Amino acid sequence: MLFAAQDLLRTRVADGAEPLWETVLSLHSLREGRAEPALAAWRQHAVRHGPGPLRTLLPLVPQHGCFPDFWRP
Repeated sequence: MLFAAQDLLRTRVADGAEPLWETVLSLHSLREGRAEPALAAWRQHAVRHGPGPLRTLLPLVPQHGCFPDFWRP
């Protein structure tokens, strides 16, 4: 299926980031542990200052596959 001009005219862009989706993506990024220089300071900060919240959130977001619907934007 192709987009028509009318489809593009009805397309909207969100006003900002979706906080729960950003949380899920951040948790995935922390788990992957890739050495991305741009994220190194953020990763160190999150691991150093977030053990409590991370222990709470990590079990809610599985490493692979789907996660609970209440997390979805």
